[in-house]
Amino acid sequence: MFGRTADNEYEHVRVLGVEPYFYVPTEHVADRALTEEYDVILDTREEDANGERFESIRGSP
Repeated sequence: MFGRTADNEYEHVRVLGVEPYFYVPTEHVADRALTEEYDVILDTREEDANGERFESIRGSP
């Protein structure tokens, strides 16, 4: 990852053991088979391992 520290210094760090993801509201893609349509999408999920639905940073499902 690339970013800056609180002192505005450039920083490059390696993050291991984390699965990267993108959040996309399901109403925008509900009728599409994304893993079949795009070979770079490996999986789609609406719930975490505990059955809790994912939500956006604004609280939208």
